[in-house]
Amino acid sequence: MFTSYVTRYLAPAASAGTVSSAAARVMGNVRWDYGWVTGNRQAAANDTRLALGYNRQIAALGQQTFEDRDASNQRIVEGRSHVLSGAVALQGPDGQRYQTKAASNYYFLDALKETITGRNVMGHPIDLQSLAIVH
Repeated sequence: MFTSYVTRYLAPAASAGTVSSAAARVMGNVRWDYGWVTGNRQAAANDTRLALGYNRQIAALGQQTFEDRDASNQRIVEGRSHVLSGAVALQGPDGQRYQTKAASNYYFLDALKETITGRNVMGHPIDLQSLAIVH
């Protein structure tokens, strides 16, 4: 709450009367606009909410960046391990992942025989599902 009166003042003894009457006039003319005070407090609360929201967004962006970087590094490690082991990672249209020896440019799944067929030319064999190479 705001103080609307003077409790003490410091003045030479000879000027005490003058200072006292001046302080009384000042305090007699002080009027607080509580609408302004309330509006100012609401504006400060709104600024605080905005700053907190901004900080949360920055934190979420930082976390997302960290997770994206980690996922990218995992893909790089996975790709290197496939190259070093001579394997290739494949994914079917249903999201199922497969791994086979790297020897072809295109791979197809024979669901009946549960085998993967590789070819170096893109021609879709009948009855085989196309598999995408996962990078």
